[in-house]
Amino acid sequence: ILHIPAVRLFMLHPNGKRRLAWNLVCLLTIFYDMVTLPLQAFNMDTELIMDYLLASFWTFDIFVSFRTAHFVLAVLETNPWKVAEKYAKTWLCVDIVIVVVDWVLLIVFGNRQVGNIARLARVLRGVRCLRLLRLVKLQKLIRPMQDRVSSNLLHLSLTLFKLIVALVTVIHLITCGWYAIGRSKDDGWTSYYAALSRTWKEEDEKTRIFWYYASARWTLAQINGRTDLNERRNIYELAYTCFVSIAFAVIFMAIFISSITATMLEISTARQNLKNIRRVTSEYLKKYGVSRDVSARVMIHLAHVHAVEDQEEKEKNILAALPAQLANDIRYDVRSPLLTRHQLLRRMNLVLPRVVRLICNSAVRHNYVHKFEALFDKGDVCARMVIVMSGKLFYSQEDDHWEVEGQNPDRDPPGRKLAKGTMLAEAALWVEWLNRGRLISGAPGSVLELEAISFASILKDYRRL
Repeated sequence: ILHIPAVRLFMLHPNGKRRLAWNLVCLLTIFYDMVTLPLQAFNMDTELIMDYLLASFWTFDIFVSFRTAHFVLAVLETNPWKVAEKYAKTWLCVDIVIVVVDWVLLIVFGNRQVGNIARLARVLRGVRCLRLLRLVKLQKLIRPMQDRVSSNLLHLSLTLFKLIVALVTVIHLITCGWYAIGRSKDDGWTSYYAALSRTWKEEDEKTRIFWYYASARWTLAQINGRTDLNERRNIYELAYTCFVSIAFAVIFMAIFISSITATMLEISTARQNLKNIRRVTSEYLKKYGVSRDVSARVMIHLAHVHAVEDQEEKEKNILAALPAQLANDIRYDVRSPLLTRHQLLRRMNLVLPRVVRLICNSAVRHNYVHKFEALFDKGDVCARMVIVMSGKLFYSQEDDHWEVEGQNPDRDPPGRKLAKGTMLAEAALWVEWLNRGRLISGAPGSVLELEAISFASILKDYRRL
């Protein structure tokens, strides 16, 4: 029995479901701070109960970080002392400072009305903005979630969404900063802007919305490259205008536009390639008068081929980018759970695990199948055992020939639907075999194929063990 120290049993895997769920809550709290803290410039303080909840959550997050393992190159580090050492060298000091400041503010000033003490209120709001340092953690929190996305199109869509969120965040921060600078001095832009409109009451909620929109209009104008030539600007407003024009109107927008253009081109190219293939294929089928049934099967295949080929390409690229030993470890982890459902292979894995590892890497092929693809038919010579891995596969022993109806492509093939892990044609591993039925895929999926010749060769090499 494998002995695992008790202290390591409570370590969280960095890509595990529990840690990802915790990351999601972290993201929500960071986004809450990102929206509400800058709004303090408009005298919109955060709710006291939320401050207590957030302070409690981030205090507990320190302990969770001490119990989260991390990767050192390709090795998962679960030693609590080394995990603590890594955390102490990175985020521990920052997290402690932010949490301590939050609790001090809540305990000392949490139940006091400081809104009438202008200078103290500004200091407290400035100190609270230390929470925005957690924005640096966003990429670290998002990456494990994004790594679990398997669809290339969805991955590109998420990238596009992140870019849009980044743009909205930048506009929000600049907007609040512009209003804060205008209010900080008696000759700020808010003094004469209000005079041009009408008398505004500071505590009026509609007034806050007006000032936010007014500040946002200035922000959008600067980001779009408009030159602010108002001669009434004071020195602080001029400096802020120059900073926004250089850092965001030039640098940030250049990066943003290039990134979003590249992402949109990738999405458009992926869709356009498939459309071109379908168009050319349709022309070819009409030119040579291919039968309706075959044409329907071809077009249905093309409708799903992109998803299947995408999976094949991903697996090929991933394994090619890894060292041979690490690639073999991945194949073993992916294939052995299904292979060892077979009684012989399960016992062999307990006694001679290296033999099963060799079988997974040398004798097993991961085959992706398209919708309505026939993996084998009745009477075919068979030299492999097939194991259902994913998708919808149907097995039938009927003698009639099944064809795809051109007008009804969504119906399932006849036969019994097979569950994941179902094994077919096992006899082909031991004797000469002809298939006794037909196996057709009802949706894109994959199977494992254990080749009889390679399997026999491995067993022959280890027969003395």
